[in-house]
Amino acid sequence: MPLAREWCAEVMRAKGETNAEIARTIRVDVATVRRWLPSKEITSEQLTLFPKTGT
Repeated sequence: MPLAREWCAEVMRAKGETNAEIARTIRVDVATVRRWLPSKEITSEQLTLFPKTGT
């Protein structure tokens, strides 16, 4: 019987829960959650490693 674990993980991510909280709730490994969902830690607000300079 198929389970809606991946969908539940997406809903929980939308609510702002961490990968660890999601994994613990739906009883999967954190690596599985990382594979299912794109990383939320990398955002456009993150600083770049090599910022472009005007020179």
